[in-house]
Amino acid sequence: MAKIVVDTLRWPLVVVRYPAEMTEGEWNAQADDLDAVLERGARFVLLSDASRIVNAPSAKQRRFAAERIRARRDEWARYCAGAAFVSPSPLVRGVMTAINWASPPPFTQRVFATVEEGEAWLRTFGSAGLQAP
Repeated sequence: MAKIVVDTLRWPLVVVRYPAEMTEGEWNAQADDLDAVLERGARFVLLSDASRIVNAPSAKQRRFAAERIRARRDEWARYCAGAAFVSPSPLVRGVMTAINWASPPPFTQRVFATVEEGEAWLRTFGSAGLQAP
């Protein structure tokens, strides 16, 4: 099984690539990797590439992610200039849009069908959006 990759090679663009399926351990490790991104103390933009996901994260995994973000809400608000969530599935995009509406993250987030669209939107933040807070 492939693992979730948190890629910082194109900093300040952070790309999270999700495999078709993921274990609880991989989901938890991803949260630790994102905590490490926050600990850099610098602004970044986040691209969550869920293009390959076959099964959506479980309710338990979604709660865990929400709790981790809530625990570091101030840091997410300060350092994450914007986030793009990508899925080719209209259903998944609709669910994510509804989640964002019902429980807004502490950063600007939009949902896209392709990685290219998500990256193009993140580029609109430019250097002004990525200056140190």
